[in-house]
Amino acid sequence: MKLIVIKSILLSGMSMLATAASSQKIPAAPSLENLPKIAIDTLPTQDPDTKIIIYSNNTWSYFRPGFGDDLLSLPVYTENWETEQIFAYRHIQLSELPQTIDINLISSLEDFHYPIKAKVFSKFGKRGRRNHNGVDLPLKIGEPIYATFSGRVRYSKYNTGGYGNLIILRHHNGLETWYAHLSKSNVEPGEFVKAGQIIGYGGNTGRSRGPIFISK
Repeated sequence: MKLIVIKSILLSGMSMLATAASSQKIPAAPSLENLPKIAIDTLPTQDPDTKIIIYSNNTWSYFRPGFGDDLLSLPVYTENWETEQIFAYRHIQLSELPQTIDINLISSLEDFHYPIKAKVFSKFGKRGRRNHNGVDLPLKIGEPIYATFSGRVRYSKYNTGGYGNLIILRHHNGLETWYAHLSKSNVEPGEFVKAGQIIGYGGNTGRSRGPIFISK
């Protein structure tokens, strides 16, 4: 009888200890990206003016000393410059523009890079009763997204209007390219980028129909 009572007390005590342990929340381990960011190494690239900095929190960034300094004086990168609004040219009336405009897209093949290699999922134009102002490309979440042309980052943040994580680049000729539904941005407003530079990663943020990337 005493053995049964002692066994019962031991089991009851173990149960109470297990309950107490389970009620205590174990703090989640911080992700690598939230750890201190310390530069630990640099890597060369195919561009002699560009290096990649590797940080201790498993992140990286491009390093181009002086790149873009000579471009800051250009009106295209100062006039109608909005970093919080997606439509920077909304104040310009169509009646103020000429009937035709000659735009030079590239001067060499090095001035262009595909944003991502994929078959077009949804074309620009009518989609049901609405107009689809972009080109949808299917991808895997986390797949690198490249700058199509060289230029300056005008907008890089989460957009509540349906685009999710959105990057807008303005280019030397005044055109802008949009990169939407990203899982993560790799650039900040005001930063100059080169064609072919990784600016973000594919995702499913905002109003999208699965892991997809929209380019405008």
